[in-house]
Amino acid sequence: AVRGSIPEDLKDKDFDDPEFIQRFTDFVLDVLDRYPVQYLSIGNEVNDYFVDHRNEIPAYERFFQEVRSDIHVKHPEVKVGMTFAYHDAERNNSLDIIQRLDLGDFLPVTLYLYNQGFIFDRDPQELEGYVNRILDLAGNKPVAIVEIGWNTAESLKGNQADQAEFLREAFRLLAQHRDKIEFLAWFALHDHKPENTYESALSFIPHRPDLAENEEFMGVFVDFLNYLGLREMDGTPKEAWFVFQEESRKYLDSIP
Repeated sequence: AVRGSIPEDLKDKDFDDPEFIQRFTDFVLDVLDRYPVQYLSIGNEVNDYFVDHRNEIPAYERFFQEVRSDIHVKHPEVKVGMTFAYHDAERNNSLDIIQRLDLGDFLPVTLYLYNQGFIFDRDPQELEGYVNRILDLAGNKPVAIVEIGWNTAESLKGNQADQAEFLREAFRLLAQHRDKIEFLAWFALHDHKPENTYESALSFIPHRPDLAENEEFMGVFVDFLNYLGLREMDGTPKEAWFVFQEESRKYLDSIP
């Protein structure tokens, strides 16, 4: 994991550099003035970066707290947090990073249940244990599952039946914990053309030419990114698409 795109004159500055904080704050406040935002996450899957850059955690902590404070002065209605990859935190023993940096108004996480090599041979029913552990970690703070999905690529041992079961279980848990889970966002609506996904895959590894030139890795990574949809790339519905329609209606009808 790497830091995202940063203006050239700021890319060598620490997270808690006053100019870095001010420029970021000015940008975010402009966005919030322009758009009706309810939830804002500062940083995506940050534990994947900080697990290899633990010395930068204190600076990011100060950066986040100052930006969040300024946001609340002007936009107190916006819930501010930072997103963590919970599945990776369990896998690489970085739950302590989430515990330290869970400084926001809600705890947003991404959640994918795969084994090494993006292999989807897990039991969809495992989701309940993950959700329970996330809620325990959050304590009294609300949770948002900002990315969740299940791959159907045969090359990754995925299939439509497991995707449909996993999606149904996700809705069941969302309804069961509606007082704690702010929202759940499924990724993705439809599959893509592999050649387009290949270009997207390269954007995840801009500083890893060794991976970009590794055909075996890129093939697996493209399949992971490409086949999470509820519809195939030509629009053909998968089994989970019908589950999504059914469970969405059921969930909305159950809202008091």
